[in-house]
Amino acid sequence: MLISFLVLAPCQILAATQDLAREFFIQSGLQNEIGQLPNHIKTSFAEGRKGPIRMSDDDFRGLERIIDTAFAPEKIQSAVVRRITAVDEVTLNNALNWLNTPLGKKIVEIEMAASTPEAYKEQDILAEQQINSLGTKERLNLLLKLDEAAQSTDFAVDMQLNMQIAMVSALYSSMPDTPEVSIDQIAEEARASRFKLKAIMSQRVIAGSFYTYKTLTDLEIQQYINFLNQNSIQQFYTIVMTALNDAFVVSSKEMAEAIFSRTKEQQEKFGN
Repeated sequence: MLISFLVLAPCQILAATQDLAREFFIQSGLQNEIGQLPNHIKTSFAEGRKGPIRMSDDDFRGLERIIDTAFAPEKIQSAVVRRITAVDEVTLNNALNWLNTPLGKKIVEIEMAASTPEAYKEQDILAEQQINSLGTKERLNLLLKLDEAAQSTDFAVDMQLNMQIAMVSALYSSMPDTPEVSIDQIAEEARASRFKLKAIMSQRVIAGSFYTYKTLTDLEIQQYINFLNQNSIQQFYTIVMTALNDAFVVSSKEMAEAIFSRTKEQQEKFGN
């Protein structure tokens, strides 16, 4: 009996935490947002085809298949849920309880609505405007505090740089005739642009916040900030965002390797 308890109890606790992690993943809107990720990436490449990127329809369809495989939502979800499982039940329940409040549900709903490709286009238009013209000084200061509490700009910058490093290093390692370049060199060059990238991302995040939270009152935004500033929630949020960052890095590397492999196959096939 005692042996059974010692063996089964940790498994039951883990299963309970996994259930909570999956519930958070769904209720927080992460499942919805990650589910749209492949389409966001494909839309970005499609927009690039209108500019300097030249790509045949066949190549673009091949790229779409690569993106669907590398950024398969269920694969990213599994990796993130696995990391969230390490969070204690008290913190997970605290987050879930807040998500189930009227304000929590309202925020998840408007954040999901703001994560569609159509909504991103509208946010891109706002990002081109002067931030001071988007709302009052008080509202701007409040959204800056929200950005700081959610660490949105910092995470966005880290994510983009790490994905860039992963893709470039994957391409270098796939090309045998390329001069040897260390991952540290690649990282150093990428991170040299961090200051400039952060300025661009900050503008994008704040413009997006003006758009996303336009239906919230200043008091509601402050309540959201208060929730995010709890020590346990800060630690939890860092775990979630780091898990997403790491999952996107793996997917980016997989995409880069698949693109190189496809390009090499076509060159061998057509003798280019």
